[in-house]
Amino acid sequence: LARSWERERESLLMAQAQEIAAHLEREGGRWVLEGASLEPGIYYALWGSSGPVLGNLPPQLVQELAARGIPDRVEVKAAGRDWRVSQTYTEEQGQRLAVLVACPQGEIKARLRGFLFLLGLAVPGTLFVAAGGGLFLARRALEPIDRISARARFLSATDLSQRLGLPHGKD
Repeated sequence: LARSWERERESLLMAQAQEIAAHLEREGGRWVLEGASLEPGIYYALWGSSGPVLGNLPPQLVQELAARGIPDRVEVKAAGRDWRVSQTYTEEQGQRLAVLVACPQGEIKARLRGFLFLLGLAVPGTLFVAAGGGLFLARRALEPIDRISARARFLSATDLSQRLGLPHGKD
């Protein structure tokens, strides 16, 4: 489940990076991003050869990424949070730029903790219900045998007039 959520998050990050690259323009010597629809909690940076030229990444994260050399995909701890960072490249007006997209990992970790908590409650509860149901069914199925055994204890070889009183059945 955690891997599935991480793959989903990675797909979202790559889609957001492509969205940014598609809406990137240069106006008056400056890069601008107009018309891109970014999901809440998504941060980005446009990275040129001299460093970040546009974006809203926290400064601590920018410093950490600059120190690492900006890998394609990485998990980074910066600004007191865990971050998932993905990168793609775009070629704009003869200049190659890296588009970095990041999101905090806290949401996935919180969802996973919640799932594990529910699982921790559900598994013992399910086992308890299954064990109780199994005991109930076993007792009910064996009840006729218990009645026959109890009645047979009172029969003796000297008094053959007593009967077990079995119901007429096909079994």
